[in-house]
Amino acid sequence: MRKPSGKTIAAGILILAAAAALMLGLRRSPETLLSGKFHQAAHKGSGTARVCRFPDGNLALCLIGFRTYPGTDLEVRLIAAPDALENETVENSEFVSLGDLQTAEGDSFYRLPSDLDLNKYRAVTIWSRKYRVNFTTAPLIKP
Repeated sequence: MRKPSGKTIAAGILILAAAAALMLGLRRSPETLLSGKFHQAAHKGSGTARVCRFPDGNLALCLIGFRTYPGTDLEVRLIAAPDALENETVENSEFVSLGDLQTAEGDSFYRLPSDLDLNKYRAVTIWSRKYRVNFTTAPLIKP
């Protein structure tokens, strides 16, 4: 059996790299439409909120590296305000409920309505329905 030459190995690596690039080019990642960092309101909050459009056209709110105090009856809301530092802004804003907070620490994803007005709903808040408290908020801006 003959040992492959350096040119043969280089050609093989080049073909594999081209195939990988082609495959990666066909897989499109989600587009970030809006994003923001969580800040403290009643409780500390950290991580990033992103509104993403997937290649199939679906929209989702992605909480990445998220962390807040693990309270009871927490809800994820998009609010019609640029930010919320206290409870009153959340209570006085129109909102879209995305459902219960999936986890107080880690990544989570929430499907968004296809007809959501992203010019109107400009902040994400973690809201305690039971105590009517804004735990943490992320203002959403274009990246």
